[in-house]
Amino acid sequence: MTDAGDLSAVPPPTQPGWYADAHGTWWWWDGASWTPAAAPVAPAPSRSPERTTALVMWIVFLVGGGWIAALIFYLVSKDKPFVRHHSAEALNLTLLLLIPQLLAFALLVPGYITYLGDVIDAEPGASVSFDPGSTFWVGLVLILLTTLASYAAAIAGAIQANRGRWWRMPLPFHPVRGVVREGEEPYSVE
Repeated sequence: MTDAGDLSAVPPPTQPGWYADAHGTWWWWDGASWTPAAAPVAPAPSRSPERTTALVMWIVFLVGGGWIAALIFYLVSKDKPFVRHHSAEALNLTLLLLIPQLLAFALLVPGYITYLGDVIDAEPGASVSFDPGSTFWVGLVLILLTTLASYAAAIAGAIQANRGRWWRMPLPFHPVRGVVREGEEPYSVE
């Protein structure tokens, strides 16, 4: 129905008020007649602030906030599903990389302990050099790889958040709640 004349076939309501036709267009009934024009359509609320907030979360995550920044954004964005989704993905990334980072740290520690023991046992004035073992280098490479993976995924997340996409990280599991399943995006953010 595109004009109030099409509503003449509809039995008039008993009370004045706004009533929707079969197409979802709202018309005013004043108690005696329909308005000549439909109600103006309200624009959909802008989701641009959510997109910007999600982008800021990824930038803070990258610059040095890491999991703490993601956790703060996750906790304060309960009413913003898009921001919560992206901060949950940042927390999931952190959890996934935690195991290789702990392993890398465990591989680095023996080299430092050996060096500290050499410094303590050295004669006063003697020069002691740091001589890491092969496990130290494996740990260092593992730290480098996990750091690069974290930055690459965070940059991809920032790009996807800026584009307004409900991007899911290619992870085997998503333990942090708030991640929207693929194909179940509640609304468009573009």
